[in-house]
Amino acid sequence: MARPAAGSSSRCFEEDDTGPKRRIISPSFPSAELLGAAAAAKLTEAQTELREAVLEEDSELFIGPPPPAVVGETESANEAERSQPKYVS
Repeated sequence: MARPAAGSSSRCFEEDDTGPKRRIISPSFPSAELLGAAAAAKLTEAQTELREAVLEEDSELFIGPPPPAVVGETESANEAERSQPKYVS
């Protein structure tokens, strides 16, 4: 039986030598334009949801300064009318 040459191994496959390296083919990274369009779509969707949420909360009582028409009516009303509650629609 012949001896292996210097520097060679008697094993058929070495652990380090597994053959040619395989390239993993995957989808390329999305372009900046595609990412920008996706971000804009998400922003538009979020703004729509926020607008709908604000409109749902709009049915509650308004807290703030009274409208000028109500102020004018109150100033011209007498004391008896001022004690009664006012409903604004």
